Amino acid sequence: MKAMFLSDVIAVRKYLKQQTIIAFVVGIFVAAMSGSLYAIPPFIGFMIAFSISFTVIALDEASNWQGFRLALPLSRADVVRGRYASLLALTCYSTLLGVLAALIAYGLALLFPGVSQLAELAGAGLDGFAMAFVAVLSVFLCSVLLAIMLPLCFCFGMTKAIRWVPLVAVLAFVLFFAGVGGDVTSVAWIVNVFDALLTPVGLAAMVALTVVVYGGSCLLAGKLYLKREF
Repeated sequence: MKAMFLSDVIAVRKYLKQQTIIAFVVGIFVAAMSGSLYAIPPFIGFMIAFSISFTVIALDEASNWQGFRLALPLSRADVVRGRYASLLALTCYSTLLGVLAALIAYGLALLFPGVSQLAELAGAGLDGFAMAFVAVLSVFLCSVLLAIMLPLCFCFGMTKAIRWVPLVAVLAFVLFFAGVGGDVTSVAWIVNVFDALLTPVGLAAMVALTVVVYGGSCLLAGKLYLKREF
């Protein structure tokens, strides 16, 4: 698992440096234009997590590296667990980078109150719990989407899996909304969900649900990968 984790890190470190710089600059620009510090962590989190995730998965099919890799002293279970660990670490890294960018944007707003684009950020203030909530929500949503995508990639490979990801994602969300019931188009329903989540208990529940969903996806991907032929 450790070898696979390090392999992914080495494979994407060049792309990660580029994406980090771009996302950091664009994230602060988005905050200034939108007038919201809380838009930065999800924006940067999704931008880096998915661009790099698609890159590292696509690299598997380059020169059939995914087949040659199995000739190394790595079991298929090691490959799956290492990939899941590396992408979760990437998601957490990108979200924390978003939080850092938000803090810097807020600092700039306090230092330069005369700049009209930053004045709104300074006036709104910074709520630490709200920032933590946005960061955890970003990691949760990224993890859920990865949990849908990765088993398909391990089962079919990136090229074939990409055809199925939108369908499976839509089906998963439809089943979720059907299971929880209620009118999902109602603003009150959405507000009630966020009110329940925007508490310490709700925050802990999102973390626990992230572990359950992502861990369950990892187990499923491991079983599917065992049956895959190269």
